[in-house]
Amino acid sequence: MFLKKQIKLFLPLIAILFITYLSFSPSIKSSFINWDDNEYVTENPDIRSLSFNNIKKISSSFYVGCYLPVTMLSYSIEYHYYKLDPHIYHFVNLILHLTNCLLVYWLFILLCRNKFIAFAVTLLFGIHPLHVESVAWISERKDLLYSLFYILSLIFYIYYRESEKRDRKILKYYFLSIVSFLLSLFSKPMAVSLPIILLLIDYLFHTPLKVKIFTEKIPFFLLSLIFGIIAILGQQAAGATSSKSTFALADNFLIACHGIILYIYKLIIPTNLSAIYPYPQSIMSSCIFSPFILLIIIVGVIFSLKYTRKILFGFLFFLITILPVLKIVPIGYAMIADRYTYIPYLGIFYIISVFGFWLYKRNKILRHLLIISFIAISILFGYMTWLRCYVWKDAISLWSDIIKKCENVPPVAYNNRGEIYRTMRQPGKAIDDFTKAIAIDTNYSSAYLNRGTVYHELGDTAKAIKDYHKALKAAPNLQQAYNNLGNLYLNRGDLNSAISNYNCALTIMPTFHESYNGRGLAYARLGFPEKAISNYSSAITLNPYHDKAYGNRGLIYQSLGNHEKAILDFTMAIDVNPYFAEAYHHLAISLFRLGKYEDAKNNMNKAKKSGLPLDPVAYGNFINKCNENKR
Repeated sequence: MFLKKQIKLFLPLIAILFITYLSFSPSIKSSFINWDDNEYVTENPDIRSLSFNNIKKISSSFYVGCYLPVTMLSYSIEYHYYKLDPHIYHFVNLILHLTNCLLVYWLFILLCRNKFIAFAVTLLFGIHPLHVESVAWISERKDLLYSLFYILSLIFYIYYRESEKRDRKILKYYFLSIVSFLLSLFSKPMAVSLPIILLLIDYLFHTPLKVKIFTEKIPFFLLSLIFGIIAILGQQAAGATSSKSTFALADNFLIACHGIILYIYKLIIPTNLSAIYPYPQSIMSSCIFSPFILLIIIVGVIFSLKYTRKILFGFLFFLITILPVLKIVPIGYAMIADRYTYIPYLGIFYIISVFGFWLYKRNKILRHLLIISFIAISILFGYMTWLRCYVWKDAISLWSDIIKKCENVPPVAYNNRGEIYRTMRQPGKAIDDFTKAIAIDTNYSSAYLNRGTVYHELGDTAKAIKDYHKALKAAPNLQQAYNNLGNLYLNRGDLNSAISNYNCALTIMPTFHESYNGRGLAYARLGFPEKAISNYSSAITLNPYHDKAYGNRGLIYQSLGNHEKAILDFTMAIDVNPYFAEAYHHLAISLFRLGKYEDAKNNMNKAKKSGLPLDPVAYGNFINKCNENKR
């Protein structure tokens, strides 16, 4: 009997996990994209080691304006074992989403003691198309992890409050709830809403209003306050907040109301989805009816209190958890975002499931209609999710979809697509996209910077210099523009101008390792090897995975006859970048000069295999000398 009961409980969950996996399976084959993935993973030196120093840095740093040490640690573990294989990162995201489905099922079994409602909520949560962004975007690992610990905290709290005696077992669940909440906050600051949800659970369970109900929440509220302040500091450090709103106070209110209505609308009709939903050109005409629609919904929710608390619980769950990301003070270029619905939609799913179950019990005909409708909706949502995953397969697909969907295209879409075209060696398409971004926003510094880089690579230095200066005019503290000017003057042989621009970049950002490496090259060419070594060493200290700085310092040591240090640097450069052909070549030379002929020959062969265009005669002579000396 017990086994039969367990099978009935877990069989629906197995079905949910299978359907959800199928719906999201295309995401596993996706790539990294040039939207936060570079800052979190691909270009982030902090995740490249599980050393104490790196873990300490992860625990004390902001990334893209967010404090999320647990999330960064997960990337670091993946990098340790799998380096930069994007499929592993995507697979882990999907596993975390499936784990969250399991936890959601568990949570709603505890909340409503009804496996039908729990099944419906969990399946909708698992396959809803708006959740693709949270699962298919590697950078949104933070969404998945904060949600995992958030739901766990709620589960442990329910176990705690359901125990009647105040013994060690109760305190254990209470403690586990706090620890889970802390891990959720360490994963993403959006978890700050949890203490109010705990009070909401008390309300749903008709808990009598006593002082203890509030005092036991004090640790939760204190943690929310602390991490709320940290979140604000992180956004300020990233320049994401401003004391001035772009819109008037009335517009702010309309945008917040419109955001809520859009989230509800997108839940019911998840069509025309986009990774970015720009603010409408006319706030008044687009959002004017939203407060009235919201008021009607609120009146309906209040009216439902005559019959049940469940509707109010679900609506407040949605409203409270979405509140931290509502654009009450509009910032950035997006009004809403699919990823923000990951936890909040649980409240609306609960309302739909409760109402559906109530109808299900009314009569047989209605019951069959509901079952058919739910199956049809599940198939439709699963298919839409499956298709949506392909939009996130790579950066070109994503940015092209945004450009296609947005009526008011943000310049970042053209700029970021242009960056990919540049890396694909399609300069014409790249310049065209950067120019379109500038046409949308004439002060968009990143587009000037990137277009200047393409002109630089094409050898059109006059246009490159012009664009770099335009970038600096739009953003005077753009250290990358000074660095790029330094690189340009370095290539032209104007070494003093190069150093001057590198100095400007380092004045703005003293930790900008690229400028130390560039300045080191300039000093080396001017004949100041000690200054060059000092700059390369600074670049390496700031970024221990700077392969070019290791290689450049190795060249200086080699020119000074210090082949032992040169070998160490070339070896480090190869450890960081196994495809660094020049490092193999120069390592072979230093090994040869120290009499290590077999190793020298092996490394010269690796240099050739890595694609270094070696002179056939010189290569043959080197190999012959290695063989002769070895004998």
